[in-house]
Amino acid sequence: MFRESGNLWIITFLVAVLIITGGCRQQGTEPRTEEGTAAVDYTYFRVGMPEEIYSLDPVEITTYGEMLIARTLYDTLFTLEADTERLVPLLVEHWEVSPDGQTYIFRLRRGIKFHSGRELTAEDVRFSWQRLVARGAPGEITNALMVVQGARNYLEGRTGQISGLEITDPYTIQVTLERPYRQFLLALAHPQASIVDMEVVQLVGEKYGEPGTFQSPVVVLAGTGPFSIVEWIGGYQVTLQVFDQYHGEAAQIDRLEFSQYPDPHTILVDFQAGHLDVVITSGDLTQPELPEKGVLPIPATDLYYLGINPKLKPFDNPLARQAVSLSIQRGVLAGENQGVPLESLLPRSLLQDASPRVAYTYDTQQANRLLQNEEGESILQQPLTLTIPEGDKWRLLAEDIQIQLEEAGIPIELQSLPRADFKETVRNGQTGFFLAHWQSGLPTPEFFLENHFASWGLANNGGVANPLVDDRLLFVQTAAD
Repeated sequence: MFRESGNLWIITFLVAVLIITGGCRQQGTEPRTEEGTAAVDYTYFRVGMPEEIYSLDPVEITTYGEMLIARTLYDTLFTLEADTERLVPLLVEHWEVSPDGQTYIFRLRRGIKFHSGRELTAEDVRFSWQRLVARGAPGEITNALMVVQGARNYLEGRTGQISGLEITDPYTIQVTLERPYRQFLLALAHPQASIVDMEVVQLVGEKYGEPGTFQSPVVVLAGTGPFSIVEWIGGYQVTLQVFDQYHGEAAQIDRLEFSQYPDPHTILVDFQAGHLDVVITSGDLTQPELPEKGVLPIPATDLYYLGINPKLKPFDNPLARQAVSLSIQRGVLAGENQGVPLESLLPRSLLQDASPRVAYTYDTQQANRLLQNEEGESILQQPLTLTIPEGDKWRLLAEDIQIQLEEAGIPIELQSLPRADFKETVRNGQTGFFLAHWQSGLPTPEFFLENHFASWGLANNGGVANPLVDDRLLFVQTAAD
């Protein structure tokens, strides 16, 4: 509703930039400054980013920052080439697709090592994907994996393995789908499809991917990416070091530090003071604030939206849903929260920058008319409860929404829940009105639409079922290019 989404290529490109940028940086080089020269240790690279990192477990990552760091720690079977956007193999040396598009055979490259020292096998691939299905949370890759034979039974606890994921030898996995899925290989390039060390995850247990503290900053993570974890202080900094057994091109940076800033303007202050080498920030900061060099503006990649459950009152009445939509000034909200307003249902980046056919409108007078019944009484019997995750960012955005809706005559009460409780409440359909977030990591609209509007979509928390929408989405995913 408020912020446009980016795509997986941006993440891949920035990872390439971070790895390659250090190529000319050697310890003891002396860059020339206006004041003269000074010896600087450039064996490490310092990155500033404006959002907190909550998880580095591939099945839990949701934000742009989490996906960016995950790309340095983990690998997927395929990736998007940074300079061409072409899908290329990463952990796979050979793959085959059956003529009917329902069977895939992937042969892994041999000798690839996890950060733990273990060799990657097909068992790790199956384990990683089954963890993602078992979580059952909304996501582009999760919906794609639900097409694998037996995935639904596994999610519901009826079986101990996904029958469509078959290990034929230590380095080969065969995937059988229930129906053709045109974008299946692209889905496997999503950071959530990253492969983890099965033995390490089982050893660490439920704490895998959680941050450390100032008192205990060392955490255990094990992927096959170009960098491995050194320490992670929650809400402050993630420190990585180059993995000298990496199977691909060696990084030219010995150490990567991702520092997290709650205030994006503070990042620029630290950058100008020389405390950061690169700033990664959304492109919505005003241009005079951006230095000429060292800042990587990115298209906004996090989509924030108001979710409505049409099965719960008063939103079982379509007039209540329309009234809320007409009462939101998206441009004002985006401006106050450093975002870009959505013009329609799909972000412009997923429309290939084409203008939407139908755009959102703002009309509080029409909203008030919709909220009155024939007797002139409001169809809202009590204030609406807007449920949000805990956190200042969510609270500030929700308060801005509350002000707008109440100015339009729609009373609002805010309910804040811990992140885990919020996810569970929304997933179980226990709230009719909530503020949510979506990270569109894949550059096609089908994934977004299927997740939210198909009757089987994992982000379809209201249980919306429209046979025509289902039919069109199914056609798009099964049709040949």
